[in-house]
Amino acid sequence: MAYANIIWPGLIVTNCYWSWLPIISLGFIFEAAILRWRLVPSAKKALLISLAANAFSSTIGIFALFLGTFSLATVEYKITGRETVFGGYGGTIGVMFAGTTFFEVLVTRVIWKYPLKRTFPAFALGNLLSYGVVVIDLFFLGGPRQYY
Repeated sequence: MAYANIIWPGLIVTNCYWSWLPIISLGFIFEAAILRWRLVPSAKKALLISLAANAFSSTIGIFALFLGTFSLATVEYKITGRETVFGGYGGTIGVMFAGTTFFEVLVTRVIWKYPLKRTFPAFALGNLLSYGVVVIDLFFLGGPRQYY
């Protein structure tokens, strides 16, 4: 039996970004600060790298999140009769965190040629702080309330 009121966790996480602009701004500030501290000497360059990497990962992520997570959820629902892909919210956030970190490191390495051992920890920490804000909003501040 299928239910029309099943909420796909990726939609709620994504909605946080579109409905609450300070999350995006705070994410850029966190990430640029970490990049400035761990990777580049200039605050302007750190912000530029953060903006470019986030623009790339967001563009790829919109399609990857829909095609990957939604497709897996559909297949899983057909097989098991349950929609629990990646463990709900936490799993979706984990997949999004891993994907954005991967794509941001990739674009930074391709364009600016920074070594992997410096770019990966910087972006992982920056994204950890950014997604931390999303988790706080979703689980402790009520998240996007129009879905409940």
